[in-house]
Amino acid sequence: NGQEGCICTCTRTSRRALASNCPVQAHSDPLTTVAVSACGQFVASGDERGTAFLWDTASGEALFGLQHHTDGGHERITSMSFNSDGSQLVTACYDMSFCVWDTSTGDLRWKVPFAHDSPLQCIDCSPTNPSTFISVGSSEFEYTNTKMWNLRTRQLIREFSGAVFGKFSPDGQRIATVGGVTMQ
Repeated sequence: NGQEGCICTCTRTSRRALASNCPVQAHSDPLTTVAVSACGQFVASGDERGTAFLWDTASGEALFGLQHHTDGGHERITSMSFNSDGSQLVTACYDMSFCVWDTSTGDLRWKVPFAHDSPLQCIDCSPTNPSTFISVGSSEFEYTNTKMWNLRTRQLIREFSGAVFGKFSPDGQRIATVGGVTMQ
């Protein structure tokens, strides 16, 4: 219906508000990002003040409020992505941190406060490997870096320099980035 704060789900033939009380009342601040799980069971939404909500697409109900990006000044959630099996949600924040959430409980599994030396702009989970994701940090003025992480071991796998945005290919074999990239 085009209302601010409304999260809608669409198919090729129809569009409906995720929650019957659209605009969604769970967020009190403007929405900044949204993600859909590959299985279609979940939608996640993030806002200007660092709050995310996990929604059940069938019922339209908010399952969990996720609020660990609210530690300080610039908390805006900039990006989010579900891992390939939908069991975890990764949220990126302007404060250079990312959080990993368990979608069955809403529990915070892992938080890296200064994952990059500039605001996080992008998170993307591998579409084929449920334990791999990338994070991209950059500022308006410079390309910084892309990091590949392992969700299971909580380890940094690899780092690339010179990007402002990145996405996995559908087969999970390549990462496309905006900006010049150098593998380190």
